[in-house]
Amino acid sequence: MAVGKRRSASKLWTVGAAVAGLTVAGLTVAASSAASPALYLDSHASPSARAGDLVGRLSLDEQLGQLVQIQVGKLYGVHRATAARWLSDAREALGALIRAELAARLRIATEDVDSIVRLVQSRVDMSLDRLLVPEVSG
Repeated sequence: MAVGKRRSASKLWTVGAAVAGLTVAGLTVAASSAASPALYLDSHASPSARAGDLVGRLSLDEQLGQLVQIQVGKLYGVHRATAARWLSDAREALGALIRAELAARLRIATEDVDSIVRLVQSRVDMSLDRLLVPEVSG
């Protein structure tokens, strides 16, 4: 294997480990400001107010993703967009390996693993929705 390819593979696995640590089960929490008027679109608002509003509308996963892209870019001396591509590749590779390993351990098809993951994610999303939506007292 060429030195450049080994470095790329090493970076991919390093980035993949960071992604796995930061995107535990792919859960996201929706920002509570999503229902309020979009201040970030108001050209009369200050840039810091607009940026704050926009960041407040990002899910936790999206905010972490932005931070990780910036940090990986700084760590390896590359542009954020390059880091974003590396992270995307790492997520895909890690996801494929996890699905294949789970399918092998459970002795089921990879498609069945995907179906199970979707089911669990939908249940988690429903549970989070119930926890995060404030109850309206009548």
